[in-house]
Amino acid sequence: MKIQTLTFLGVFFMLLSCNTSSTTTKTTYVNPHAEPHIEMHREIQRQEAEKKLKETYSNDFLFEKWERGIDFYATGNEPFWSLEMDLEKQSSFKTMNNTYNAPAVSPVNIVDTNITRYRSITESGEVIIQLNKKKCADTMSDQVFNYQVTVDYKTSNSEDYQTYNGCGNYISNPLLHNIWVITKVNNTVINLSDFKTKPPYLELNITKESIYGTDGCNSFRGKIEIEGNQITFSQLASSMMACANNVEISAQITKVISNQKVTYTHANNLLTFFKGNKEVMVLKPVD
Repeated sequence: MKIQTLTFLGVFFMLLSCNTSSTTTKTTYVNPHAEPHIEMHREIQRQEAEKKLKETYSNDFLFEKWERGIDFYATGNEPFWSLEMDLEKQSSFKTMNNTYNAPAVSPVNIVDTNITRYRSITESGEVIIQLNKKKCADTMSDQVFNYQVTVDYKTSNSEDYQTYNGCGNYISNPLLHNIWVITKVNNTVINLSDFKTKPPYLELNITKESIYGTDGCNSFRGKIEIEGNQITFSQLASSMMACANNVEISAQITKVISNQKVTYTHANNLLTFFKGNKEVMVLKPVD
């Protein structure tokens, strides 16, 4: 009887140990040298970014890359290969048999084409990456990408390049995916109470690459392309209402974004557009 009891207790504690060891707790790193409120603010921003990206892309694949600072990714088949580009740090090119890391280099834009070229040379080899701004369909997933990608790679022991073809995309900041109220255009601060209907706003949809909004008078829509810290707006299609008030502000908004390219910053919960070094628009989220 004693032996049976001991055996039962032994099995019980073994099961308890297994259940305990299979339970993991996710911890968040807190910098002990940082001010508590600053660290808390950063953690809130990180959580918001994670939530936005997962809602936007509906998977962890792109979120994991964005969180690591990857600006552009590409992949190809037959043979399988992948490319990750952090435009400030390094590029990582992987095949089934090899991984080649190269420091970030300045791009070269090929004249009269939509091709951007990156060439990196290290002691272990050389890689030439060409991004052709042209729609590209992945043969395995049927996903359509915005770029055709060619990678020419050779090791330091080889004389000839091996060429890999595939498709790729830039990874957009998920926090841009929102409705933004325009609070300033050029040097004009916008008083939202001056607008009887809807105040001027932009709705940026980074998955559909589209923009919707109103300039405070007419509604508009169009397409956007986001590459790094640049946003390119298409020619906007707009309604043609005649408005008595705020005509100048409406005209300025359209002029800033329609068929234009801007750089942007996102800080302190504000989205700011620039042309060159000039601030041309400031927006805040609706939420």
